[in-house]
Amino acid sequence: MNLEKLYQEMGGDMADAVRRLGSASAVERFLRMFAGDDTFAMLQAAMSAGDARRAFRAAHTLKGLAANLGLVQLGQAASALTEALRGSDMQRASRCIRRRPRHTVRRARRSEI
Repeated sequence: MNLEKLYQEMGGDMADAVRRLGSASAVERFLRMFAGDDTFAMLQAAMSAGDARRAFRAAHTLKGLAANLGLVQLGQAASALTEALRGSDMQRASRCIRRRPRHTVRRARRSEI
C-alpha cells in the first residue's frame, strides 16, 4: 500500500504531515516508528488499572503523535480522550477509547507502506 492511500484510509492529512516533517520519506519513517510505539498499550494498561493520571499522560502523548503525523481522526479521538481524562472521568474516557483510536493504531501497525 502506498503512503497516500494509507492516509486516506486512516482519515489523515498527509500534506500536513509532510509540511510538519519536511518530506514524504520522513513521514514514512516516523509512521513506521509510530506503528511500533507502545503508547497505546500503555494507555490500555492504565485504563484497565483505572489509573486516570497515567492514562491521561498516554492519551496526551498519543494526541501529540497523531497531530505531528497528520492522523486527523486519531488526533480528534485522542483529544476527546485527553479531555475526559483531564477531569479523571474514566467512564467518559472508556466510551472515547472504544470509538476510534484502537482501529487507527492497529491499521498503522498492519500496513505495509
